[in-house]
Amino acid sequence: MMGELPPVPIDELTEATLPEQGQEIIGQFGGVPYRIPKALLAAIVEEILVERGNLVPSARQISTGSGLEGGGDLTADLELAISEGGVSLEMLADVPPAHLLGRPKGANGGAPAKLSSEQVLPVLGSGTPSAENFLRGDGSWAFPFAITAGSSIAAAGTEVQFGGVPAGARRITIGVSGVRTNGTSPFVVQLGDAGGIETSGYSDGAGFITSSSPSTTNSAGSGFVICAPPSSAALFSGVVTLINIGGNVWVLSSVLGSSSSSATFAAGTKTLSGPLTSLRLRALNGTDVFQAGQINVVFD
Repeated sequence: MMGELPPVPIDELTEATLPEQGQEIIGQFGGVPYRIPKALLAAIVEEILVERGNLVPSARQISTGSGLEGGGDLTADLELAISEGGVSLEMLADVPPAHLLGRPKGANGGAPAKLSSEQVLPVLGSGTPSAENFLRGDGSWAFPFAITAGSSIAAAGTEVQFGGVPAGARRITIGVSGVRTNGTSPFVVQLGDAGGIETSGYSDGAGFITSSSPSTTNSAGSGFVICAPPSSAALFSGVVTLINIGGNVWVLSSVLGSSSSSATFAAGTKTLSGPLTSLRLRALNGTDVFQAGQINVVFD
């Protein structure tokens, strides 16, 4: 800045015409009094401080742009804040390459390093964030309870089967309403994976209460028994819940009531050879035919 000012001899400064009264400083050099405009003195002092690293030029400013509030020149401390509308992913996508200290996505260790905006943005996730969803560990935005309900199916034939179990499903709820067969074999729920429905390895037990006395039935081994041996006219309704407790291990809890004044309570566990992909409801003997009722499944 001093290099841009024309050299002025001291004796000429004593004759300088000042902008207005009160805008100068009176000083002496070699016993000669002179006057210096305050603006000139301030410019000289600012340049000296900048050169020594003690001052940031006032011409430098922080511009907040979209999504932020505050900013201004650097003559005083500044405070930046996120504006009421927030900062969207679209705004961040327009930010020129910058650096943050951290580890790239997928890095399992090592010292933190500078990350470019291209490395930071993918971590923010794909999809559209909202007040209802959250950022998953795989980098996608999802709803906390992704529920998939199938269509209600009329109970008919010797079995009712549901395929297309969503990958990653942790809980399955089966709704049974007014289901009846033409026989007296109890109902069972069987699970399947990529190799098909599995008909062995079930560990379960069921107890049922009638109008006269309670009874129990042992594990069938070939499926989860979920009701007492029905009479030919009994209509069963209730809820069957399956929960994945880790890996390919599933546990069942079931409560069904019937129109013949009985209720069945069942529980059990089954370890599949692979991820669950389908399930089936049928009579234990495999030959009784469904004659009435509706069945639906909800995955979450």
